[in-house]
Amino acid sequence: MCSRFCRSVVATAAACLTLFSTGCTESSGPGPVGAGPLKVAATTSIIADAVRNVGGEYVAVTTLMPAGTDPHNYLPTSADTETFAGAHLILSNGLHLEGKMSSQLEGRAVPRQRAATVSRRLDHATQVLKVDGGAEDPHVWFDVSLWMNCVTTIKDELALSDPPHAAAYEANAARYLAELAALDAEVRAKAARLTAAIGAKPVLITSHDAFVYFSQAYGFEVHGLQGVSTASATSSRDTEALVRLIGERGITAIFTETSVAKRGLEKVLDDVKAKYPKLGAVKLVEGDDALYSDSLGVAGTPGATYVGMVRHNIDTIGKFLQP
Repeated sequence: MCSRFCRSVVATAAACLTLFSTGCTESSGPGPVGAGPLKVAATTSIIADAVRNVGGEYVAVTTLMPAGTDPHNYLPTSADTETFAGAHLILSNGLHLEGKMSSQLEGRAVPRQRAATVSRRLDHATQVLKVDGGAEDPHVWFDVSLWMNCVTTIKDELALSDPPHAAAYEANAARYLAELAALDAEVRAKAARLTAAIGAKPVLITSHDAFVYFSQAYGFEVHGLQGVSTASATSSRDTEALVRLIGERGITAIFTETSVAKRGLEKVLDDVKAKYPKLGAVKLVEGDDALYSDSLGVAGTPGATYVGMVRHNIDTIGKFLQP
């Protein structure tokens, strides 16, 4: 039987989901555009960072999921309801990244408010990857060139919501897209040097399948303990397969992620040591060296911005996979 606390959580969640669907009619709303900065609600820290770069002084961004949050398992809160109601523009990743919030975001239609998915212009046939038996992979930001497409969509959504500042958004986006193009070239060059040093595709082992876009864009072979969503269960078969891969191919490092619990990879490492005692030490990359996947880092960390996140990841991967 469900406890009083359990019933309370369920009731709160149900109320939030209802409000997301029906539009929070008791709120006074965000007020007219132009009376102050454009109020933007962004589901993830990655989207929020792009909005700040493109919007500059003309936007006020609220991030629903704090830095370090796993969006696959995120449950909407009553505070999110208020944030949605007070926003002029609501931006989400789409491709079901937001998990339990996805159906409410994708079906939302509220007067005076725009809602858009930043991945909506990606070609589902040629750009959006299919994994886990045909599910669409939402981690598009790991191919910087695809994230540039999303940034352009963010720019257009800001301009539609706030036409008087459209020229400023256009100029900011052009500057930021040039920075991202240089970042994409930097990652390609570092990945190519690592591949040349190893003499084969580098093998990247992570907590879950967040890096498939990264692997295709930059020439890596990736394997995650969990599937594309951390909400998926990890079976003993998954663990055994990863242990066998590491042992048979002599993998030297496996990488934890800042927004995913590391206990699954700790179990893998223990099993590797037990089953392949002659294998040299396998490093569990964690702590400050953990990779950023579904979220940026907190302020003051290398991954506090999208550019910093991507650069930290490629540099850390190179550091631990370099022969």
